[in-house]
Amino acid sequence: MPKLTVLVHTKNNAKSLGQLLDALKFCNDLLVIDDDSEDRTVRIACKHHARVKKAIPGVTAGAYAMDSFHPWVLVVRPDEMPNEELIRALKQWKAEKKQDEISGYAIAVREQRDGNWNNCGAQMRLVNRLKINWTGELPPDSSVAGRMPGELLRTIEEEGKAE
Repeated sequence: MPKLTVLVHTKNNAKSLGQLLDALKFCNDLLVIDDDSEDRTVRIACKHHARVKKAIPGVTAGAYAMDSFHPWVLVVRPDEMPNEELIRALKQWKAEKKQDEISGYAIAVREQRDGNWNNCGAQMRLVNRLKINWTGELPPDSSVAGRMPGELLRTIEEEGKAE
C-alpha cells in the first residue's frame, strides 16, 4: 500500500487552504511550502497538521518534492479542491495500488472564472518522484501516465472584486 504526500505551494491562501487540507486529510503527509504569507496561511496549515516549510528564494517549486516523506506526491494548488470522485479514487488507489512501471497519473482540472466552468484538460498531478523530476509548479506530462478518475476544481477570483 503506497503512502502519499500532498504538496501545495502557498502565498496568502488562508481563505482556501483549510478546506483543501481537510479534503486531503486521508493522505499520509501534508506538505505546505509557504512563500512569505502575510495572512493566516501558516497558522491554518499547522492547525490541519501540515508540515510547513518556508520557500527559499531561487529554489524551484518542483525541487520541494524531495522534501516529501513518500515517493508518491499529489501536487495541488491552494485554489483547487478535489471533487468527491477524485477523493474516492485516491483512497481506493492507496488501498489497492501495486508496484508497476507507471510514473504518475493525470487528473482532469476544471476552472471556474466569473461563474463559468472551463475544462483545462488532464494534468500530471499524482507523481512518483523517484521516476519524474520537475522544476516548475507542476510536474511535466508523461507518456507513461495513467488517468485518475475525478477532477480538481479550481476557482479563480478576479482581481479587484469585493469579497
